[in-house]
Amino acid sequence: MASSLQSFRPLERSSERKPVKMIAHLFAISDDELCGAGAYTVDLSDNGSRVRTVLDLAPGELIEFHPFGLGNAVLARVVWAKAEKPAGRHEVGLQFVGSVPKNLED
Repeated sequence: MASSLQSFRPLERSSERKPVKMIAHLFAISDDELCGAGAYTVDLSDNGSRVRTVLDLAPGELIEFHPFGLGNAVLARVVWAKAEKPAGRHEVGLQFVGSVPKNLED
């Protein structure tokens, strides 16, 4: 998990991000544990989102992104992460990589 700015920010986006605030839940996926926390989006596009959460995520991690009220969860990869003040808050850039397989949702 990350605590400082670790980033890859593309020079050009493949789709425009729009300012959209929505509540979501994130689940970090690892071999030995499942860790989840609430989050909210700062902006959203067809291919990703910038979110704020208490989860300390690192670039390259896979997560489940569950937007409140929008139906199915989406599998996403953390592209960049940075810690924010106050301590314990993090902003992350997510790239959507597909829908969550049904056996992961059950």
